[in-house]
Amino acid sequence: MEVFNELIKNFDKIRGYMRHFAVYGSKKRDEFTHKSSRTYDNERRRIQSCLGEYVDVQTSASGKRLAIHFDSLMIQTNPFFEAFKIKSFTKNDIFLHFTLLDLIHHFKRLSVAEICTLLDSDYLSYFEEDKTLDARTIRLKLEEYVTFGLLESQKEGKTLYYFLAPSCLEGMPSTTLTHLHQALTYFQHVAPVGILGHFILERSGGSTPLFVFPDLRFSHTLDEQILLYLLEAIQGHCAVKVFHANNHYTLALPLKIIDNVEQGRRYVMVYQYSNSGYKFYRLDRISKVILTDYVDSTYPIKLSMVSALLQNSWGIALNDIYNGGQLETWSLRLNFDEETEQAYIEEIRRYTPTAILQRIAPNTYEYTFSILEAHEMTPWLRRFIGHILHIECTNLAICQDFIDNIRVLHHFYDTKENNTALTQMMCDNPRKPATAYKANRSTDDKKTTKVPLNFTDRKATYELFHKLYSKYYSLAHLILGKAHAKTISINEIRQIVATKGFLESATCFTPLMTSQLAEGYQLLHLEEDGTYRSILKKPPFTFLTHLEKAWLRALLEDPKIHLFLEEEECWMLKQRLKSITPLYETFTMSYVQQKRSRSPYEDTQYQKCFKLLLKAIKENRRIYLEHHEDHGHTSAYYIPYKIQYHLKSDSFSLLAIQYKKDTLLRLVPIPLTHIQKVECLGHHHFEHTLYDFVSSCKAQTPITFWLSNKRSGFDRVLMYFSNYERTTTFDEQTNSCIVQLQYYTFEEDQLIDALLSFGPIIKVLSPEPVVEKIKNKIQLQYNLFAKFFS
Repeated sequence: MEVFNELIKNFDKIRGYMRHFAVYGSKKRDEFTHKSSRTYDNERRRIQSCLGEYVDVQTSASGKRLAIHFDSLMIQTNPFFEAFKIKSFTKNDIFLHFTLLDLIHHFKRLSVAEICTLLDSDYLSYFEEDKTLDARTIRLKLEEYVTFGLLESQKEGKTLYYFLAPSCLEGMPSTTLTHLHQALTYFQHVAPVGILGHFILERSGGSTPLFVFPDLRFSHTLDEQILLYLLEAIQGHCAVKVFHANNHYTLALPLKIIDNVEQGRRYVMVYQYSNSGYKFYRLDRISKVILTDYVDSTYPIKLSMVSALLQNSWGIALNDIYNGGQLETWSLRLNFDEETEQAYIEEIRRYTPTAILQRIAPNTYEYTFSILEAHEMTPWLRRFIGHILHIECTNLAICQDFIDNIRVLHHFYDTKENNTALTQMMCDNPRKPATAYKANRSTDDKKTTKVPLNFTDRKATYELFHKLYSKYYSLAHLILGKAHAKTISINEIRQIVATKGFLESATCFTPLMTSQLAEGYQLLHLEEDGTYRSILKKPPFTFLTHLEKAWLRALLEDPKIHLFLEEEECWMLKQRLKSITPLYETFTMSYVQQKRSRSPYEDTQYQKCFKLLLKAIKENRRIYLEHHEDHGHTSAYYIPYKIQYHLKSDSFSLLAIQYKKDTLLRLVPIPLTHIQKVECLGHHHFEHTLYDFVSSCKAQTPITFWLSNKRSGFDRVLMYFSNYERTTTFDEQTNSCIVQLQYYTFEEDQLIDALLSFGPIIKVLSPEPVVEKIKNKIQLQYNLFAKFFS
């Protein structure tokens, strides 16, 4: 019988399974018909070992269901980072990794012949079994590490010598390194290919978690390898083969990465050579990307076309304007209470740069905007149910569809009609399909975009799913560091593996690490007293790959880096990385359905406030705040919990706990732009109770709603709520499910608006106060639309 192994060769093997378990909340064994039951069992076990506490197994009469869920306010870091640490390797790989770097670190520079001699005399001599490594194997490993940027080589006469590549962080002041690590705790979650920041932090010993991300979809991490290939193609202006689920590929030129922050989906916008048209592909539906050697000289022209289109696009559907398509105009009259509902007014004002918002009367506003695809706006407009006095759209079908939404929702909550029947009534309404945007197919355009038939594939420069980032390499690094100055016991090894490894690393990794035979890693020598000592000459050192340096170089162009680093620190890092090409340019990423940020990231007072809050969180200090709220100015003493980053508004807020004497009172979010004064005070003694208090701030009763899978409801809704702790119960007969959503009380109004935005595929069942709020909004909107229903 084959022994179970935590590690795998191919990341695609686990990517699809992990996404299903994370997005859909749960899946059964018999629901994966495209793979064998044994494959499912192995992947399920591997995911449980990898993600540990985030995996929940539900057992019922219909079978076992595996679910991945977590509370984004409570977790320390993105759990899906662990998926990239299960790359398999050979015993020679891990042995050579530590011994080669150790030799070159000790002797400064060595040739292949010298290394071969030293490996036999200084390392392999510790073990009784004969083991030899040929010069070719060692040379290949050295060249591999030159490619990765760990080593450099220089030829003298006929001999090639290898030495360590200079580290851009070596010799930097400790305060600068601290500030950089704080920056990485943020950018590892929000920057493209942010997992590289996590790898850097992990090798440097980690850092204090300072941030929470309520509206980020952590499952995007599973697409980071695809994203990395696309970023390389964009940087080089080269065509790629984009493979889809059916193994069919499209030859295309990647132009821009689009993040739809409202839907929680990432896309790449490409130019398709087959039909001379522009199209969006969802990254999570791309199975593979292969780079080619074809460089498109017209890339800047195509990119400028895309940028112009995005200015008039709400989402990711684009009309073919060359074939008669025109901008579609919405005109709304909205009512808001200007004393209590300023947040709604501000949200509308910050969304669409080309829109016009006019105050035509007290509490009444006129809102007009034109976009390429009107139906892309309807989910967002449903958030304002209860406030729309009048609605018009040049696309009459879309306008009627929105009005029908209100009618069906009114029936949904006020009649005893069957849920499925109502949903069927809504979903059977014709909906305008999205079309790809096609360029003007002039003769000149055909000549410049024609791809030669003899183009060839080429290997990507970088890989994310690589053994260098393996969990086993980091475990060996920790153990060898502790076993250098003094010996380490087997119990200490087991403790390290239990706390830092996967759930099954104790049986998969520990025996290989401690074995004295050729079947083991042969990095620890068993002493006479039963303890183990490292065979290395020095403690293992940390390193940066060329890929990680390129990623750091790109971060230095982000304006938010100044929230963490001082000007001279940024300059110092840029000088040390001046020979490195940034991994991506800032304009490579675009965000749609994102509010325009008014956060003054480059303002020195804002930066000072930000840094003081980071200091208070890290050092467990109390703070005094003066800030303004909707109803005026206030001041109070708080315990800072975390800084919260909102992707949808590109803004920060402080999650703070108000307290009085020795009692924690309530958890409140305070936008950083509202803070007028902050003072760091003395240390508090609540550091061990904050986690439990924040957890207790959840609503006592979860929001329970029924969800239909019509119009891909499962995919849209469960992706949106993928960062919430939830339980999902599926009903295969009705193609629907019941979702129980845990939430915090201060999120209630936002959640109600979000649930309404999905229309009649959702019906909220409990708790009663939430249902009543929804009913009141719908009833009010139904009354306002009475003339449409007459």
